[in-house]
Amino acid sequence: MARGEALVACDAARRLAVATLMAERAAQAVAEGSNRQKLP
Repeated sequence: MARGEALVACDAARRLAVATLMAERAAQAVAEGSNRQKLP
């Protein structure tokens, strides 16, 4: 049972890490897009 719980916890941590990475990349893309619009 402990191994199953560890697997669930690891999977949840991995999903959170992936979601965080995707959010960071999206925020960076938005920031880069705003910078590009300001340039002539």
